[in-house]
Amino acid sequence: MQIVKKLSAKTIIGNVLTAFTVDEKTKQPVIGELVALFAVVGIANTIKTGTSTYGDWQSFKGTFEATNLLTGEVFRAGELFLPEVAENMLTGPVTQHGEVKFGFEIGARSVKDRANDQVVKYEFTCKPLLDTSENDPIAALKAELPVLQLAAPAEKKAAKK
Repeated sequence: MQIVKKLSAKTIIGNVLTAFTVDEKTKQPVIGELVALFAVVGIANTIKTGTSTYGDWQSFKGTFEATNLLTGEVFRAGELFLPEVAENMLTGPVTQHGEVKFGFEIGARSVKDRANDQVVKYEFTCKPLLDTSENDPIAALKAELPVLQLAAPAEKKAAKK
């Protein structure tokens, strides 16, 4: 296990594009491939924000551990930068509740660049690893709503010959 200053996709994985299978013809990553990159678990206590030459950023402070799912390497840190798809899922609960326990599997899907069809990029994916219903406003809302009973589809009658 390595103790590092901060965890981020770059710290844990390095160049995400190297995780994809390369097409022999195009020498580009195969379009549409989904790769599980790393699992991160932790307890987020606060949110830290700032601005850099790349724009606004946000990180979480707390106790975090990440495992590179491609190599098995394990990292720990007190600061965590998440891809936006996961950051969005965690920001609300940390803002509302303070300390939040969580676990995510972060992956990436290779996609064509919208501006240049010849270039392959990627989009991050996020899968929760823990039951987050106690911190999830959608789960709380669904618990308050009456259950809608949908009628089962009618069985098709065999056609008479």
